[in-house]
This record gives sequence, C-alpha cells and structure tokens, in this order.
Amino acid sequence: MRALPLTPDWQATLGIEFRASAQVLDAQPFARFDFAYVGDESVNSLEGIESVVSGNPPVVQDAYETGDLRIGLDADAWSASFFVDNVWNERAELFFSNRWAVQRVSVNLPRTYGLQVRFNF
Repeated sequence: MRALPLTPDWQATLGIEFRASAQVLDAQPFARFDFAYVGDESVNSLEGIESVVSGNPPVVQDAYETGDLRIGLDADAWSASFFVDNVWNERAELFFSNRWAVQRVSVNLPRTYGLQVRFNF
C-alpha cells in the first residue's frame, strides 16, 4: 500500500488557554499555548511520479513538534499581546521538492517574537 503524499500516520494539535477573573487596566489577562505534532512516514511524492521526472526517489519526512505561546490583555475596545511562535525553534522540513532536477526543501519559520495590538472601533 502506498502512502498519500504529505500525509503523516499521526497528526495532533492541542490548545490550552487561561483567562484570569481579575482585571488589569480594565482588561482581562490571558495566556494561551498551542502545541502541534506531525508524525513521520509522510512522503513528498508518489513513487514513480515525480521521481521519474527528477531521478530522485520519494523522501520520507521526519516528525516534528512546534509550540506557540501568547500572553496578553483583552478588553472590549482593545487587546494587546506578546507572542512567541515556534517556542523551541524546531526546524521542521515541511516539503521536499524534486522538480527541476535539484532537490529543495521548504522549512517552517524559526522562533519568532512579536507584539500585537488591536483596537475595535
């Protein structure tokens, strides 16, 4: 049996959010963590399709885990939060391309920090 391309055996996500009952600056404090797991055994192409064009065999992609963290304040008219995406700076290989006879790999973004501010009007 052949595996479908880009389809791991297991994939899961989990999100946990905490909202405090106390108010800070007339806003509700919150913290959220999102975890994602993508299992191995995911291949980049069907055997005999792309490999005929490039000469490279299908690649079995490794499993990876990522986590995103957000801490902030949420009010009726505004919200502000600090975030860290890809907390442990996982380098996930998302896709191997064999087109044009040179194998290339697409990876996820590295650890990213930021501040987000929104106003509702």
